[in-house]
Amino acid sequence: MICPRCNREIKRLNTTISDITSYQFTLVRNKIPSYKKIDIKDQHSPFSCPECNRIIAANEKEAIDFLSGKEKFRWF
Repeated sequence: MICPRCNREIKRLNTTISDITSYQFTLVRNKIPSYKKIDIKDQHSPFSCPECNRIIAANEKEAIDFLSGKEKFRWF
């Protein structure tokens, strides 16, 4: 694929994934803190060109479509 921003050939996109973990907080015997993990969610940053670092896709579906040639660049 050709990056629509810098016109360089690219075969991958960059993103950052952060895990957001939710915990339930309680006190054991009214004094000992206790954390129980209740949920983990992944959060992706937008997908960007590895050459110029400009955004190409907002989410994973758009990134797949771009890299597979199914969708043209739509960001302005």
